Amino acid sequence: MYWRALAPNDEGFYRVGLNLRMADPGVVADLPLDQFDGLDTWQRTVCPECVVADVF
Repeated sequence: MYWRALAPNDEGFYRVGLNLRMADPGVVADLPLDQFDGLDTWQRTVCPECVVADVF
């Protein structure tokens, strides 16, 4: 599953979101996470060193 913005941002890039839960954990384990609260505050989670392996 994924999400893609309908329009590009000011720099011409499209924002995307991916659901990696069905991916092979060994392949995605070292990918960095950019987490945020998408329900209430839309604030980013402060964890610049977090990777996918931290939440699987």
